[in-house]
Amino acid sequence: MMTTVVGGAMLPHAPQFFTMPDTEDKKNVQQVRDVAAKIGDRLRALNPDLWIVFSNDHAEQFFHNAAPPFTVHVGGEATGEFAGRKFHWKIPSEIGFEIVRQAASATATRSYSSA
Repeated sequence: MMTTVVGGAMLPHAPQFFTMPDTEDKKNVQQVRDVAAKIGDRLRALNPDLWIVFSNDHAEQFFHNAAPPFTVHVGGEATGEFAGRKFHWKIPSEIGFEIVRQAASATATRSYSSA
């Protein structure tokens, strides 16, 4: 299978973007939200076959004494709740497992999670 990266972005994900404490500079946070929305629109316009998201685990699956540098999620979905919002994504498990299989032949440290 031939693959091509069609786009990418790095964005902050600080809790203030969801909770907006009184101490935050509301104008600054809104500017970041506006830019993030534009980036999201541009990425969606690329119409990718697959999204790969790199994210901090936030000690949900792993903890300080067992935190691999990279983990591939191979479960059928990813869900969560934060600041009154619910999140849900379907995960193409077969692709996740293939990434794990390919990594197994490499020298990288690897792990995976289905939780």
